[in-house]
Amino acid sequence: MPRSPRPGSPFAVAALLGLLWTGTAAAQPAAEGSGPAGGAPRLARADSLFDAGLVARSLALLEADLAVAPNDFDARWRAARAAWSLGILASGTEVENAWYRRAIAHADRALSAHPDAVESLRWAVASKGSLAVQTGAREAGRLAAEVRGLAERLLELRPADASAHYALAKLEYELLALSPARRVLARMLFSGDRLDEASWPHALELARRAVELDPGSPLFRLGLADILWHMGRRDEAGAQFEAARDLPLRTPVDRDFRARARLQLRRIQEGRDP
Repeated sequence: MPRSPRPGSPFAVAALLGLLWTGTAAAQPAAEGSGPAGGAPRLARADSLFDAGLVARSLALLEADLAVAPNDFDARWRAARAAWSLGILASGTEVENAWYRRAIAHADRALSAHPDAVESLRWAVASKGSLAVQTGAREAGRLAAEVRGLAERLLELRPADASAHYALAKLEYELLALSPARRVLARMLFSGDRLDEASWPHALELARRAVELDPGSPLFRLGLADILWHMGRRDEAGAQFEAARDLPLRTPVDRDFRARARLQLRRIQEGRDP
């Protein structure tokens, strides 16, 4: 799903790391393992690299395996996760979007094979949502509609899935934060896809539920803080930014989200609108 928006834009968040990862995934040699594709030791190796922050190397290993065994579902959704993470860690819209499109390609293959698998749905939502918030209006409308459908399906399968609640909250936030003129355009692009149902209280309810279900996610707390801020509940928003800033790192992208929280808190202290 999308990151919280960049300052000054309702559609993206600044990635604070540089171009370190750009183009490295294809260049990295495959790590050692126990066979050509999908073996448990190689998946464990890919997970170990990912957890250590070596996301490009993890993706390279997974894609090398997928070149030999393209139907390896466990490698496929991990590749979507890694490519999405590289988009978060990259800097520059074009570079970020290239990673998101790569993640979408893997996620769509996973969905085709297992349309009701939680990991298929979760990483399709994340990758399509991240691209939607910083691509052209027409593509964004299509992707946002797909994200809504995928997130709702994920909730049918797992009513307590925090990422699905967050995704739906972000969809409403993005729509509600638009200017009136942009909302007219969004209504045209979404073809009346329940735009009138969006409301700040409902977005807040969804965002709160995401945080309740996964209080250790800085991304979900950033999403909640953004909604609270736009609703004028500044003290509550600040508390969520502080919580996001202070959470322990669980994934390679959490550092980026914590940095976003620090930036927002600094702006608030300076009397600026985050």
